[in-house]
Amino acid sequence: MDDAMSRMLRGAAVVAHRTATWSAGLMAAAIFATAASAGDADLCKDFRAPPEAAIAACDRAIAAGKLRGRALADIYARRGRGFERKDAHDRALEDFNQAIRLAPDWAELHADRANAYLGKRDIDRAIANFDQAIRLDPKLARAYVGRSTAWGAKGDNDRSLADADAALRLDPREAVARNNRAAALMSRGELDRAIAELDQAIKLSPQVAIFYFGRANVRRDKGEAAHALADYDQAIRLDPHLANAFSNRGDVYRKQGHLDRAIADFDQALREAPGLAAAFTRRGHVFVRKGDNDRAIADYDAAVRLDPGDADAYNGRANAHTNKGDYARAIADYDHAIELNPKMTGLYVNRAVAYANKGEHDRAIADFGAALKVNADDILALTLRGVAYGEKGDHARAVADYDRAIGLDGRNPFTLYRRGTAKLKTGDTAGGEADIARAKAMKADVAEEFVRRGMR
Repeated sequence: MDDAMSRMLRGAAVVAHRTATWSAGLMAAAIFATAASAGDADLCKDFRAPPEAAIAACDRAIAAGKLRGRALADIYARRGRGFERKDAHDRALEDFNQAIRLAPDWAELHADRANAYLGKRDIDRAIANFDQAIRLDPKLARAYVGRSTAWGAKGDNDRSLADADAALRLDPREAVARNNRAAALMSRGELDRAIAELDQAIKLSPQVAIFYFGRANVRRDKGEAAHALADYDQAIRLDPHLANAFSNRGDVYRKQGHLDRAIADFDQALREAPGLAAAFTRRGHVFVRKGDNDRAIADYDAAVRLDPGDADAYNGRANAHTNKGDYARAIADYDHAIELNPKMTGLYVNRAVAYANKGEHDRAIADFGAALKVNADDILALTLRGVAYGEKGDHARAVADYDRAIGLDGRNPFTLYRRGTAKLKTGDTAGGEADIARAKAMKADVAEEFVRRGMR
């Protein structure tokens, strides 16, 4: 599984944790004296109420001035949770801080504050607060769940699993702990076990969209496109504003060749989350496939503005520039992409193609060599380096590269045809004619197709 997918499921774990914990109740701390204050207190504590209504009720309960100590801390905590539901993390933190000042030994409050730090992606502070909650109450399952989520966000899968296991020992119904186990297992490439955990999470909480989203991601990685699409559909039914579900479903459609469906999903993702860089990048890929390189470049521009570390966006934009024949801009973008992800062999291959199109065959050969240092069995790099050697007139080296490529996969008629023509140029007439005959047996019009495609 690639790093981006791992980060996405870890992000889903953060969202799932926050979604599930919003509904976890604190014990009632006081009986209110007046009917009015009791009504406000009840509404303040009702997690099913709209957050605005709950927050307003908490405001009134606090303003009434009738509460002290732990009872007042409870109301501040409830209002903080209301702000968390609105993603107003700083306002939530103010309330959780005030609640902790009033009741510093209440473990639940430290877990609440940790959740707010998770929402702000301040992972180290989140962990410190979960640590304190566990010190105060070693049996508080949701604190272990939260800390598991935080460790996962830091990429520490072992600690994430350990805390998820601890949470499940305390409360086997902790669905988010199952989700966190899935995220860690997915990072390790244990996709079947990840699906089993998400199956359990869905069984425990069938109305939580993010669990279907996570399972869809794993199924997509397994190549189970139909099952992945079904899970994305269900996630969207449960949460029609889940932008990443639209974006990921669109990417499955893109890979299936359903380009208009893909664009519709990317459009919806961007309506829900205008700052979702991945949706711009993926929509750019679709526009490249449709031959609309200018619109693709506009989307890639937006993607890199939002996420300057998106190597895929720079690579996509470079490909669009290559298609337009603007090799200088393409090479500059490939340079940037390689700086961001030097282990991605396709970037070297793509830049090599741009150099070759400029007639800079030595630089192309160097880039193909760089790709092969990362993956010595990269068939495309071997094949295209053979082409570059042929362009330089070094047909012996071309044949050597074609030999290695064909040894890895002898089913490509074009590679056989290339080797045949290269062998003829080295004087190996029998070998060349034999390769060309084999290539034509695989594809009768291989020679004509070579010309039509402009291959060399």
